[in-house]
Amino acid sequence: MKQQIHTSLLTCENRPGSGLLRTYGPLTEDEMARYFELLRDVLDCWYDTVGQFAPPDRVDYDGYQKLLNLMEKQFEKVVEEDEPTAAYKERKVLRGLLAKFNSVTEEMAMPFTSPRSIREFYTNLSARLNYTYDYITGSDI
Repeated sequence: MKQQIHTSLLTCENRPGSGLLRTYGPLTEDEMARYFELLRDVLDCWYDTVGQFAPPDRVDYDGYQKLLNLMEKQFEKVVEEDEPTAAYKERKVLRGLLAKFNSVTEEMAMPFTSPRSIREFYTNLSARLNYTYDYITGSDI
């Protein structure tokens, strides 16, 4: 028997500023810190609702939290680095972290067959960070 979960719980609609999670395109520098806070909330809600029922080898809650921390710090490094060679290296590291986060959000979306909006919600979480990366860097890597 399928369990029904109210989508507003999974999308953290009750959190202040949660509209950032449901809009599209790149984030501004002022929005970044709040967005990462909201991502942590989404991960908590997802894990409490869905993730704890997944096989342990499929869900690495602590690893996902660490990934969010690393990505947030790496975005800061990318924004701050001006020296071309160092900037290229920092951008490459961030691209790798973003690829991992893409996989995480795909994993988060996987259990949901309907409504389609919940799957799109999770994949948009990583898409916004990718758009932000592209905006900051001019898509050079």
